[in-house]
Parts: sequence; C-alpha cells; structure tokens
Amino acid sequence: MTPGDFGNHGEPVIVEMSEAEIIATYYPYWQEQMRRVGKESQISEQECINDWVVVHWAEEVPESCS
Repeated sequence: MTPGDFGNHGEPVIVEMSEAEIIATYYPYWQEQMRRVGKESQISEQECINDWVVVHWAEEVPESCS
C-alpha cells in the first residue's frame, strides 16, 4: 500500500519488509546507481539497507513486535 491508495490524506503508511526483501527489490537499482556515480567502493548489502532506511524514513521493528 502506498500513500493515496485509500485516501490516506497524510496519514502514515506502515509497510514491513525484511532485510532480504529490501535487498531483493532495491539492491539491483541501488548498486547500478552507485556505480553510475563512481562509488563502487561503497557498494555492500548493508550500505544498501542503510540507504533504503534513510530514503524511506524507515525504522527497525524488533522481531518480537512484528
């Protein structure tokens, strides 16, 4: 679900994704963009996840809460 799908009107949208899901969906795009701007030395799965967290204003949810 994304903002506007059901008329959220600025309400927060909560989406839970595992690190594996982030890597599967975001890493190929992110890795290519990092190469394009000459940052090959910074490419790693952890850096990809860190970037995804910043871009999506995400926060980790402890496993016991999900």
